[in-house]
Amino acid sequence: MLEKRLSLIREVGEEIITEEDLRALLEKKAHPVAYDGFEPSGNVHIAQGLLRAANVNKMVAAGCKFKLWVADWHAWANNKYCGNLENIQLAGKYMIEVWKSCGMEMGGVEFVWANDAMGDRNYWATVMKVATNSTVKRIVRCSQIMGRSESDSLRAEQERSRQRYFHDRQR
Repeated sequence: MLEKRLSLIREVGEEIITEEDLRALLEKKAHPVAYDGFEPSGNVHIAQGLLRAANVNKMVAAGCKFKLWVADWHAWANNKYCGNLENIQLAGKYMIEVWKSCGMEMGGVEFVWANDAMGDRNYWATVMKVATNSTVKRIVRCSQIMGRSESDSLRAEQERSRQRYFHDRQR
């Protein structure tokens, strides 16, 4: 059973630090938490629809509890849908419906909306930890994660969005 779980995760897991750590985690936890996030920002293409559904299903089949971060505030900060949060959230709901239609195993998935997290003191504590432990130079280097270069004109809220993304990728 453990080998089957490892095999499924290897098919999806691009960021496995070490095989030994993953094996130890699966031996210790029946349902470890896996994480991904998305910014509601337009029509869903095949990779976002079918491939994400298939990959999430593999993680759920491996026993993982899967959390999908709906980065609605990040889309707002990046001026998606002309900065209209209501339209951004509608796009997020649309994307969830696409995944349902693509067969995503919804019973093993929790959608966490950034908008809901904004009232959570722990979220803001994390924001402060990232902000106080990151240099501007390091954050700017991370700008390429969001499809931007260091020479782009960046707004302050885009830097905050990158900080959160960088922090999540480090966990």
